[in-house]
Amino acid sequence: FPDALSLDASIRSEVLLEEDNVCIAAGNHPSIKSRISMRQYASERHAAVFYKSEGPGVIDTILAQKGLTRHLAVLAPHFASVPFIVAESDLIATVPRRLAARFKKELKLQVLPVPFTIPPFRLSMLWHERVDSDPAHAWLRGLFVETTLKDRRTVVP
Repeated sequence: FPDALSLDASIRSEVLLEEDNVCIAAGNHPSIKSRISMRQYASERHAAVFYKSEGPGVIDTILAQKGLTRHLAVLAPHFASVPFIVAESDLIATVPRRLAARFKKELKLQVLPVPFTIPPFRLSMLWHERVDSDPAHAWLRGLFVETTLKDRRTVVP
């Protein structure tokens, strides 16, 4: 979802999880072997997640400020498919650390630091103000918060 501050005033939000992003590549990637420079990052073909079609993404904006552009070879609407796409190709992707850690061993992925500073990944819960006081909705939101609090205590390599 977009930044909650840019949404309609009737939308409420709560950040459930925040973590850093990492770069992933196939274990047998032809040109990436455990490190990646910013120039190489920009020159590789990328699988990227875009929730909306208009405008550049955060990474593209940061690269443009440094005089670089990346080649977006695959656009996905969610993160779940990206590790599988990367594992079977010469594409790279930038994903939340937990996602990379979850599939690193199974898909034989390289997990690398992003070679520049980017904002953290934020998973937010959104709801309309009309259900803000609804007891059932408040209970469900509480379950999401409780579940992600437990998940935050899990150490991610």
